[in-house]
Amino acid sequence: MIVLGEIPPLPTAAGAALVLAVREALLNVEKHADARSVVVSLFSSAAEVGVAVVDDGDGEEGVELRDGDDIDQTLATGLGLLSVRERLERVGGRLALTTNEGPGMTLRAWVSRS
Repeated sequence: MIVLGEIPPLPTAAGAALVLAVREALLNVEKHADARSVVVSLFSSAAEVGVAVVDDGDGEEGVELRDGDDIDQTLATGLGLLSVRERLERVGGRLALTTNEGPGMTLRAWVSRS
C-alpha cells in the first residue's frame, strides 16, 4: 500500500457506496476478466472522493460508459453494476467504466465529500 495523502471523512452512505463499487468491481474481475493484476486507488479532490479499480484482464472491447450512460444496455449480463450506479446516484455520486488502452478495464466511482 502506498499512501500519498489523507482521505477526508465521508458521510456513512457515501463511504458505503464506494465500498460497494470496489466490491462489485473486484467480483467482476474475479468472475470475468482472467486478470493477472488489479490496482485499487482511492483519491480525493476539493469536492469529491473517488476510487478506481484497474485490471489487466480480458475486458469488453470499446466500452466507454460515463455518468448517465445506459449501463444496463451495454453490460446486460447482471445487476451488479446497475445496483452500484443506483447506490451512487442516491448519494449524489457517479460511475464510469472504460476499456483500457492496453488490456483490461477501469471502473471509477466518485462521491461528494459533503
